[in-house]
Amino acid sequence: MNHIEHWRPVLGWEGLYEVSNFGRVRTACRSQGRQLGRILTPCPVGENSPYLRVRLNRNNHGTNQLVSRLVLKAFVGIPPTNKTDAGHLDFDLTNNKLDNLIWQSRRENMLYSLRAGRIPQGERRVNSKLTNEAVLEIRRSR
Repeated sequence: MNHIEHWRPVLGWEGLYEVSNFGRVRTACRSQGRQLGRILTPCPVGENSPYLRVRLNRNNHGTNQLVSRLVLKAFVGIPPTNKTDAGHLDFDLTNNKLDNLIWQSRRENMLYSLRAGRIPQGERRVNSKLTNEAVLEIRRSR
């Protein structure tokens, strides 16, 4: 595990913002009357979402960016076209440290969660109508 924080420019925002391998985003160190290297405070994407975003601004126009994607783009590179999801290896969607992130396809991301028991199946699903035992009984009776 890397205990030293490294900073790289945010792709597409070079000279304005930097992102670290610890999952932090800051204004780039520059003058022009701005606070130098100010750490941005990430916010949840939505009311019930654990994904963290930051607001990046240029020429009075802003955009929200997922911190996980900023980290991966800066340290790993642009995702291959078939692996566009930023997967969190420990399932903590607020842990945007580089050693916890990986580019995955949507399918890989879902299978990883499924195998780890993070996606309810069978009678554990909220809208389940049958118990696992009932399903097995139906299958046996065929």
